[in-house]
Amino acid sequence: MKRLLFAFVICASFFASRDSFGQCPATDADGSWSGQYSLAFYASSGCYDTVYYCYRRVVRTGNPLGYEDQYFLEEIHLGPCVNTAGDADLLHQGANAILGTITDQPMCDQGVTYKVVSIAIASCYSPHGVYGIASACGSGSCKRTCDYCVIYSEPQHGYITQTSNCVYDDTYTSGCDALPTNTTIFTAPPGCYHISCSSGW
Repeated sequence: MKRLLFAFVICASFFASRDSFGQCPATDADGSWSGQYSLAFYASSGCYDTVYYCYRRVVRTGNPLGYEDQYFLEEIHLGPCVNTAGDADLLHQGANAILGTITDQPMCDQGVTYKVVSIAIASCYSPHGVYGIASACGSGSCKRTCDYCVIYSEPQHGYITQTSNCVYDDTYTSGCDALPTNTTIFTAPPGCYHISCSSGW
């Protein structure tokens, strides 16, 4: 079943340098990750927040393009306003904002009919001494892999993204602490805290 993906995006991604405390995942069977990128986005709470992420393109047979684009959200910075979203919800909003920057999606009804993209958030995040910054720690991730394409919408008089065939993969097993009561990944004491994976994003 296809559904529309709407993302709140306010600027294009750019290379991030020392502004990020996090790092890309280690090289694995699919290869290494590129450098870190950052993206400012408008969250549902009314804040302009920033996510830091890594990217790579890996070979995948069985799909029209023969590759899969992968993204990993490794850090998030809150903007200077009151955040009202839950930790997992905020990370999911950041992930959707990253997907909103993809500009090379094929047309749904012309030749190459979809592009495979996966995006993962870390299973655990650690707060930093500066309020409003949390970066990936521990091991495991919650990943969503979907097919994306664009189609022209007469009612909206423009092109919109269609998302289909989403698959979720939660690789977390153990190793991170539960968040203390009445805290978030931004306000908890120093440590590495588990974020529950949700297949609803």
